[in-house]
Amino acid sequence: ANQPKWDFTLERMMLAETTTRSASSELTPVTVEVTDTEVVMNFIQEAGFTATFITDNTITAVIPVDFVPSLAKLNEVVHITGPRQMETTLELAREMGGIEAIHTNASNEFETPFTGKGVIVGVIDVGFEYRHPAFLDKEGKSRVVALWNRAEGGNATTTIPIGGQVDESGGHGTHVAGIAVGSKITGSSYHGVAPEADLIMIPSNLNDAEVLEDVAYIKNFAKKQRKPYVINMSFGAHTGGHDGMSLYNRTLNQLVTDNSGVFVCAAGNDGNDKLHASHTFTADNEVRYVMIDQSTSARDYALLQIWDQTADGRKHITVETCYFDKNSGQVIPFNNSTSTVYEGIDSYSKKHNFEVISYYSDLQKAVGKTNISFGVKITGEKGATVHVWNNSNLGYIYNPAPLEKNKYLEGDNSYLVSDSGASAEKSITVASYNTGRYSWKSLAGSNVRYPEAKQGVISAFSGRGPVLTPGAMKPTIAAPGSYLISSYNKFSKSFKTTNANVISS
Repeated sequence: ANQPKWDFTLERMMLAETTTRSASSELTPVTVEVTDTEVVMNFIQEAGFTATFITDNTITAVIPVDFVPSLAKLNEVVHITGPRQMETTLELAREMGGIEAIHTNASNEFETPFTGKGVIVGVIDVGFEYRHPAFLDKEGKSRVVALWNRAEGGNATTTIPIGGQVDESGGHGTHVAGIAVGSKITGSSYHGVAPEADLIMIPSNLNDAEVLEDVAYIKNFAKKQRKPYVINMSFGAHTGGHDGMSLYNRTLNQLVTDNSGVFVCAAGNDGNDKLHASHTFTADNEVRYVMIDQSTSARDYALLQIWDQTADGRKHITVETCYFDKNSGQVIPFNNSTSTVYEGIDSYSKKHNFEVISYYSDLQKAVGKTNISFGVKITGEKGATVHVWNNSNLGYIYNPAPLEKNKYLEGDNSYLVSDSGASAEKSITVASYNTGRYSWKSLAGSNVRYPEAKQGVISAFSGRGPVLTPGAMKPTIAAPGSYLISSYNKFSKSFKTTNANVISS
């Protein structure tokens, strides 16, 4: 009865009001599940904030965190989801994927060769060069029919400027769009899968609410043009239930119900990483520990999510913070401000779940020890099954005492299909397989060689699945994804002609 109408992210932002980590008065994007879009949108707009219609039961808004409780009081508001930050993931490829045969209709299997003509491809990403040669037609005219620069606060436009994003991603969006729709250029053997498709570029901030707006924009633009559309989403995150039941995933499904378009999501690039663990409890009050190897983390915090799979709206597990003392080999419980445990029942799936965040340097200072590993103690009822995820770059799940296999959960790379669309029922979720290419000559003349990757085998880095989405098999398909040659954003901070990854076309 006391379950709040907002998620862990917003709860965390509210609690952070008294710290220096964030401020609750700052505007933040949210996604809101509603029973009446008009009532809720009017309430938000009358308060002086922006709201956007997405579907009949979903809107997005940009509001201060301290406005969330007021919004939640509306009977027409079902749940409010805070911003989840997602990150980008990424000659032989066309041949191996059968694209050349489709372009040339070599086997006479098709009514016409498919080159993307008459189709709109929307790419939501970061790091675009707007007038790259790969996005021009034979007459030198731009094939980009619309641009919405969300990352820099711009408005949607059909007038495509010269220039591009000065980004940190290495031009990820340009590279991805080149693979999807790169033009045939005289003198170059490299071009995309759909070289005659129209292109919509959306340089995005890659948070849930904004991405839903991006998808809706592409769909509505294509609808006005009376053209089918494909939306590419090569980014992801592992926070979430991986069951396709989040508001974000359900809304993506709703947006493509008219069968005029599809959305294609990367399975993820965490196949080498032990970011997941799971366990089914065989007795009441059975205990298992999940520990994080901080040495494998690129950041100063851990963010674990623990999901009980018993979807009955009841609580079947408890979660407490602890750390493993590497000197003594002991697990020590603690409860202080360096870590926070959030607990709730998912409003849609009815699964009991937790989010735990801990700052490593703060914890070490608080306990006066540095040779430690942060973790959680999970106590469960008989028959309860839990899945645990840590997000990318936040450290691997590991067993600090290998001889105690029945105490600590081992980390693995299962269930690492991204929960940012790739777990949605209607997504086309794409894994990567090796092209067999692993060497090339750079523009600077150096021979570049990476470890050999066997052709046709699923790439070591690729997400392999499965997911917990009922009835869904993810990944849906696999495509060439290792060491692909594609377009490069020359405005990217990493672009230099001496860069080993820059080759001549």
